[in-house]
Formats: sequence, structure tokens, C-alpha cells
Amino acid sequence: MKRLICLLTIALIICTAFSACGKSYPEPDMSTLTEAAVSSQPQTIDFSDADGDTVNAVFGCDVSLYDDFCVMYSSDPASADIIAIFKSSDEKMHAEAQKMLNDFLSQRIDDFKGYAPLEVKKMEDCRVVSYGKYDILMILPDFSSANEAVGKVFSE
Repeated sequence: MKRLICLLTIALIICTAFSACGKSYPEPDMSTLTEAAVSSQPQTIDFSDADGDTVNAVFGCDVSLYDDFCVMYSSDPASADIIAIFKSSDEKMHAEAQKMLNDFLSQRIDDFKGYAPLEVKKMEDCRVVSYGKYDILMILPDFSSANEAVGKVFSE
């Protein structure tokens, strides 16, 4: 009987340990995330919001398949600055968003090569980050600060 209780106790400890492994993130609204990223930058950037039709065309996706999205781009056409956030609770859509954002970043770098070397350098310093249900691309002058600021939103 003691052996059975001991085995059950060990099984309970193992189950508890494994259930604690999956990191759970808060689900902030899009404006909180974009504000964190924008306010982390050393200079003011004038952004415009992209509507669903524009996002569908630019990213080649169907935004209605995502739980939520937000895309903001620099109003200066010579700037590559953009913040793109896609939220999905579906693992397949989550993986597609990561690929879509990485493909977009690669294409954006190719688009700016040859005439905007500083923008290319800025983009090469950026990457797609994921927090739980959120996939985020931030092409900003100080990606490191933006990533840290957004990370703090998810750690609160």
C-alpha cells in the first residue's frame, strides 16, 4: 500500500511539473503592443494604420482567419518602418503568420536593396518574434528597444 501511495505521489509530482512547462502569456490588446513599440523609439515616427483589405493585399493573407491583427506603416515612403501583429489561437494559422511575416521581411529587404542601404541595415537587424498567440514583426530604428518593450507587456 505504501508503495502504491509513493507511486501515485511521484506521478502527481511529474504531472504537476509538466503542466507548469507550458508558458502562458497575457493577451493584451493591439494598441497596448503598438504603443509599447512606438514609445520605445528614440525619435517620433508618423504611422498610418492599414485596413483589412490593404493587409490582405500586402501580406497575401486573409485577415478574417486571424483572431485579431494590426498593421501600422511609416507615412514616409522612403522608410521601411512597419509594425505588424497577428493573433491566432489556431496553431496552423500561428505557423502561417510566422512564415508570412518572415517572407515579408525578406521581400522588404530585397525591395530596398540598391537605393536605401540604411533601411536595409535596419531591416537586417529585425526579426519576427512570437509571444503565445501573437506573431510580431517590428521594423523600427531600434528593434532591440521595441522588442524589450513589447516583451515587458507580455511579462506583466
